[in-house]
Amino acid sequence: MWRADAHDTLPLPRRGAARVPPVRRPSVPSPSGDAEALARTDPLLRYLVPRGAEEEFCVLFGMRARGLDEEWGRLSGWTLSRRLWAVAESCAGGVRPYASEVARGTPRGSLEALSRLPVELLRGMEAPALGALRARLDGFRAEGTAVIGWPELWEAWWEGGGQGSPWRVAVVLEALGVGMEPDPRLGRGSTEVALFALAEGASPGPEVPHRASRPLFALVAPVLAAAGLADPPLPLWVTMVALSGIPTWDIPRMEAHLAYRMATRMRAGPVRAPLGDMGWEDRHRLGLALLEAVCDPGAAPAERVLAALGGAYGLLGLHPRVLRRDLRARLGPEAGDDPKGSDRSPPHATLDCALPAVGQATVHARPSTPTDHIAERNA
Repeated sequence: MWRADAHDTLPLPRRGAARVPPVRRPSVPSPSGDAEALARTDPLLRYLVPRGAEEEFCVLFGMRARGLDEEWGRLSGWTLSRRLWAVAESCAGGVRPYASEVARGTPRGSLEALSRLPVELLRGMEAPALGALRARLDGFRAEGTAVIGWPELWEAWWEGGGQGSPWRVAVVLEALGVGMEPDPRLGRGSTEVALFALAEGASPGPEVPHRASRPLFALVAPVLAAAGLADPPLPLWVTMVALSGIPTWDIPRMEAHLAYRMATRMRAGPVRAPLGDMGWEDRHRLGLALLEAVCDPGAAPAERVLAALGGAYGLLGLHPRVLRRDLRARLGPEAGDDPKGSDRSPPHATLDCALPAVGQATVHARPSTPTDHIAERNA
């Protein structure tokens, strides 16, 4: 962690640089070794530094030039100079937006100014605004992934001196180790956003959810939302991860993607063709896991849940009679018995009334193959 007010002063060689904070030498040994020391002392590199961002330039140069000092003894002076100069130019370009924003009068420690620094530099910075925002984010994510409205996030952002740029919010949150789904840097607007913990060592920049997994998650989300569940039960989640092949590092993002789709009640969308590439056994395994997640044994599911299940089975290319058979196996023959003797219809009656309308709409959801017919008969 580095902090601009915790170093010993080193004067600038420039003349007439009014109100420019001095470059400061660290009071403790730099983790970047000689590279950062070179940025603080070399007069040629200093010509590249934007005014007002001298300390930020030196620390960033030490990060990006780390490892080059190991080659100083065997590289020729010209080759090494070109490499160091390229690193210095990239660092100067990285801190120039921050220097420009500060020159326009924005406070140096505000979130609006800090959001213009590279993410790798923000990760090791200590600033009151960043600490306050981190505390608010920890409150939002007290129980893991959290779906919140943008007004709540804007309130925390404005308290730290930020302004109205959603994609700058994403930059600072990424530096704090918090991801957003959907990521506003990808140009997708939303009224809500899911916050999740980024994987250790995640690459900087916006990322889309795992493409191969999205159809499966899009299918599951409406059914879970219809059942009023906040999270998928563990058996269903294990099945989803196993069938979708999500990389380990992308699981938190996909979990946030599912939470966002459930909270906003997004429809499944055009997922029939991608899901059709799965084998019949895998599709039936997913449908059965989804049914068991939203239907309790011996209790009749609500009509909206039956409708959502019918739609999901149809998109999976499963015939309505497969859904009937799975539901009857889940409810059990004793499900219709009412110990209190009321006039409520038994679950099987509700099932018989609800499924035909759903089944007729989805019976031709996916062209059947001879292999499918054989698998259905043997199920």
